[in-house]
Amino acid sequence: MEIVQEKNKRTALIATILFHLLLFILFAIFGLSYIEPKPEQGIVLNFGTTNEGSGEIQPTTNEPQPKQPQPEQPAESTPPPVEETKEEIVTQENEETINLKKQQEELEKQKRLEEERKRKEEELQRQREEEERKRKEEEFKNKLSNLWDKTKQNTGGEGTTNQQGDQGKPEGTKDGNAYSGTPGSGGNGISFSLSGRSLVSVPKIVDTSQDEGKVVVDIIVDRNGNVIQAIPGGKGTTTTSAHLFKKAKEAALKTKFSPNPDAPEKQYGQMTFIFVLE
Repeated sequence: MEIVQEKNKRTALIATILFHLLLFILFAIFGLSYIEPKPEQGIVLNFGTTNEGSGEIQPTTNEPQPKQPQPEQPAESTPPPVEETKEEIVTQENEETINLKKQQEELEKQKRLEEERKRKEEELQRQREEEERKRKEEEFKNKLSNLWDKTKQNTGGEGTTNQQGDQGKPEGTKDGNAYSGTPGSGGNGISFSLSGRSLVSVPKIVDTSQDEGKVVVDIIVDRNGNVIQAIPGGKGTTTTSAHLFKKAKEAALKTKFSPNPDAPEKQYGQMTFIFVLE
């Protein structure tokens, strides 16, 4: 099949060459004829300088003719420059606004975190202070308890002077906790128990409430006789009135004892306040 196709292609090529060769021989023998075009026919025009005129005499000189006014060509108007679209500016402003908003949100977030951190630190500090206060109160009460236990170990007496005998006042009672001071008699009374000290001054307590009872205040006194700490509600207290506790504590802190340079730096003792309705 391929041999037949190849043979047909060769035959077609030879036929095409022979056909064009025959045409070339015919053109060479007979040539090509050229037909000259006929001359153009027309009319002779009169010489003139205008499109309009009159008369039969042809002027010998060319007189200048007024020029026809040419209509003014309208000046090409230059189109105003196309204003740049504000799309790019608006887009840029939007991006700047978004960035600024993000920065503000980040600053506010950091501020909230800082405030929360400070709040937690303050809360922890308050807890530490409260725990320290409770620890000191417990330590103070334990020291007082140990002091009373030591004094009671002495046989045949009671007191805080570490000497044999029954410390107190003949006009006192067996249930009294104070070993010196002025006993009360039907009204408000103040007494104290502090070895080697005397009472220099005590504030006047003004109480108009309807509460009554005895408040024992555990105190710490320095060598100069100042009460530096007072905790109401000690052993022997007969009331739970917060108002009387406050009055007794304020009075104890304002009380002045005699100085004693030989006393401990912190001397522990008690004050008893008896509140009676008048």
